[in-house]
Amino acid sequence: MRIVTLGDLHGQHRKMQVPECDLLCCVGDYGAGRTSFAEMLDFAGWLDQQPARKKVFIAGNHDHCLSERPAPAFDTNVAIRTVHRQRYDALIAGIEQYPDIEYLEDRTYNWEGLTIHGMPWSPAFHADYWVFNATEEQMVKHLAKIPTNVNILLTHGPAYGYMDLIPQEYAQPGEDLHKGCRQTLAVIQKRLKKLKLFAFGHIHNADTANRAGSDNYGVRMVRVTNTKSVLFSNAACVDNSYQVVNPSPMIIHL
Repeated sequence: MRIVTLGDLHGQHRKMQVPECDLLCCVGDYGAGRTSFAEMLDFAGWLDQQPARKKVFIAGNHDHCLSERPAPAFDTNVAIRTVHRQRYDALIAGIEQYPDIEYLEDRTYNWEGLTIHGMPWSPAFHADYWVFNATEEQMVKHLAKIPTNVNILLTHGPAYGYMDLIPQEYAQPGEDLHKGCRQTLAVIQKRLKKLKLFAFGHIHNADTANRAGSDNYGVRMVRVTNTKSVLFSNAACVDNSYQVVNPSPMIIHL
């Protein structure tokens, strides 16, 4: 199976050169800022044209249009909420018209012997202004929906300690530079016995002068327990300036 993972495109998807593959997995953050309905429709049309037999995608914290309700800071009255929901319903209906595309929100999809689960939620970060933010308690509930027999897990955020570093200059004194989710790591270690590929994004580049070798990008085989290893893919396509890092994503053979 030839698989390509993409994430954090931030409006730069038309600069990507996606190779021919069986499965294309996208892990959120598609618009230049807070993803608009127009940006999402443009992305869906582009995704449909890519040389993959099946495309699956999830939302990220920037993808306001894929949330049933606006972020709290923008959810100021019933009229805004109503119009947003109407546009959301129309967007989902439009995406469903593409037979080769599957949108996964806390949902499992089975395709050619693979069990794929998508979860857009990530630990809360300025939750009033972004979507798919979750408290620790909420993360546990969303993670509980992942089936034990999952083969490919797509989440927007990483697991704690793996390809999840923010640059030192972005952190407060003494702040942990690892921004991945500890609950996600625990689920991978303890419950997902058949997991082969874990793809995520959310955290862009982390290569700084005083942290050589801390780059987040790429695919790595991670030994999650003494007896189990899983391919981890930080699929983020841009750096912290939203410039494309590598327009030619690699193929993962699974």
